[in-house]
Amino acid sequence: MIRVLRIELRRSNVPVVALSVFLVSALVLGLTFREWLRDWSQLAEMTEQAVGLTAALAAAGGAVLGRREKRSRADELFAGTGRPAWQKVAPTAGALSIGLVAVQGLILAAALVLVRVNASYQSYSAVWQLGPDLAVLAGAGLLGLAAGRAWSSAFVAPGLAAGLVLVQVVFSASGVPHPLSFFNSGASTWTRLADEVVLGRAALGAGLLVAGILLAASRNWAVRGLGAGALVAGVAAALVITPVQRFEVDPAARRLVCSEGAPQVCVTAVHAYALADTTRQAREALGHLSQLPDAPQRAIELNYDPVAAGLTDTSTSTLPWDTTPDVAPGTMQFELVLKDGAATDPDLMRSMVSGAGASLNGCRLDDPRPLAVAGAWLTDAPTFEPISPYLRDMPFPIPTPPEEMQAIGAAVAKLRALPHQQQVQRVSEFREALRACRTKGLMDILIAPGPA
Repeated sequence: MIRVLRIELRRSNVPVVALSVFLVSALVLGLTFREWLRDWSQLAEMTEQAVGLTAALAAAGGAVLGRREKRSRADELFAGTGRPAWQKVAPTAGALSIGLVAVQGLILAAALVLVRVNASYQSYSAVWQLGPDLAVLAGAGLLGLAAGRAWSSAFVAPGLAAGLVLVQVVFSASGVPHPLSFFNSGASTWTRLADEVVLGRAALGAGLLVAGILLAASRNWAVRGLGAGALVAGVAAALVITPVQRFEVDPAARRLVCSEGAPQVCVTAVHAYALADTTRQAREALGHLSQLPDAPQRAIELNYDPVAAGLTDTSTSTLPWDTTPDVAPGTMQFELVLKDGAATDPDLMRSMVSGAGASLNGCRLDDPRPLAVAGAWLTDAPTFEPISPYLRDMPFPIPTPPEEMQAIGAAVAKLRALPHQQQVQRVSEFREALRACRTKGLMDILIAPGPA
């Protein structure tokens, strides 16, 4: 049997299909490499997207392989032999399944090793989905093989590929994760893949595998009916088992990891790899904030998460506006933005002093310039780039116009022209107003004539 499989692997299009699957998976994971290198939940999301595309390729490749018999009239020859139908199709189906599982498993295993080496928090949520995803991929290839054996039209293969991709696009178009969608799963930093998702994927993969084997290997309509039933059962089970929100809050990922010494700085376990630089910048910011009365003595990472807030549609509401931070007295929260897997947030110190350390209060601000004035005063800078709370991770930040920077600089100069004690009083009152969500007239508190 092994010799027959080797011959089938050499003479069929399986190497081409396997290479196509490998290249697509490598492209998806390679383009998003920095996003998932230190994050298990992001790897789980990216591997789902890769499987969503490669399953379409596998189905198309299987259909091309299934057409080979009809094009070469091999089905007429096989029909005259005494072997059972499953023995005739077993080498082809086995070669296709082995090729698909081998290349996809290889690239996903490599990705798992990279995250294991580089991540500071080990979740392994992406490991459990590896088996079901490989089953889905092999099952899609076998269904394509069955379709190619049933219909010899040249349009079957491209039609399958285009149809499967189109279905995924339709499922993900609403922005709400669909149980059968591989393109929109809603992963975020402090989440893990839900166990029900893995079970749902396993049911779908099992249904596809059984259906593909029965439909491809039998000419008996009763057996084909069982194959169709297995497909329906697998899809139905996936729909029932898979929750709408595929990622769930991982409490262990939100656990705080703190620096030694004082003042204490804490980050979540997911970001523990960035603790050293975060501690340096946070302590610098706390030093600037110590110019004010009742200054914070400890800083912890803000770990607000839309899933934890009970939002099922994380694509449209991901900002913690209108939520009051729950922190102990003397403690401030900071937003840690680590882009592209970096171990440092270059703007962390500036974001912490912006708004005198009170900008992450859940309030909606129409004008971030007063925050910048307070930040410039604390750091003894002539002007200060405005920083909008909760929006620092935007992929393409909008630069501040020069005239606005000049206006901020003029406001800072006006504040510094006051007696020093009055400067401290005004910035302190500005901070308390911001904490209380009194977002109107903040600039007047800082620089308006007369008593603060």
